[in-house]
Amino acid sequence: MKTKYCAWVTTNWQVERLQVINQEMILYIKRGCPWCDDAEAWLKARRVAYTAQDVLSNPETYATMRKLSGQGKAPVLVTEDGRVLADFGSEELPGFLGL
Repeated sequence: MKTKYCAWVTTNWQVERLQVINQEMILYIKRGCPWCDDAEAWLKARRVAYTAQDVLSNPETYATMRKLSGQGKAPVLVTEDGRVLADFGSEELPGFLGL
């Protein structure tokens, strides 16, 4: 089932609709990782829906992240269509998501 997710940005007390994202995303994180925290904060602030998977609490999840991204650093964002943004800073998210 595909769910539509809206990305929003708030500026000067106005809410502007930017784009509808028609895919589910998985954000692979390591709890306590500042880059992971920044990525989650960025996505939440713009109401971009995702599912967070903590790779430190589940070896299978870590193995999946390594297979998808080719490396072991977090965060890693994977879109439903298979695009992967690995070991990134939140400043890379607008370009990757087309926002």
